[in-house]
Amino acid sequence: LNLATKFVDSFGLDPYLAPQKMLEFLLSWPNEDDLSYTDGKEKMRTSRGFDIRKDITACENAARDMLRLLPSTMARSAVLRRCIISLESDSKSSQDYEKHDVALSLYHNELSIVLAEK
Repeated sequence: LNLATKFVDSFGLDPYLAPQKMLEFLLSWPNEDDLSYTDGKEKMRTSRGFDIRKDITACENAARDMLRLLPSTMARSAVLRRCIISLESDSKSSQDYEKHDVALSLYHNELSIVLAEK
């Protein structure tokens, strides 16, 4: 996130772009080609290092941290909706119910806040 924030600052982009993209990354499905396997069991390491997306608890906590960096409930809801649409359209993630649960739960929380503010 620090590197992405520096990139955004350097090029004068929207300051909320880095947390949005990080959230989209956290709630996405890892590329199957990057996963490594040992004894038939999936590891959380990839060819590029540790992939937080395979640890659902750490992923959810990091996603909550990213949500706090976004400016409004509507902005958070919009990003979460994009994440849900992306998960639904990816055939590889169609049976990753834990990831869907996290994304839908976060989205539900944000929509509840929107309704409570009215």
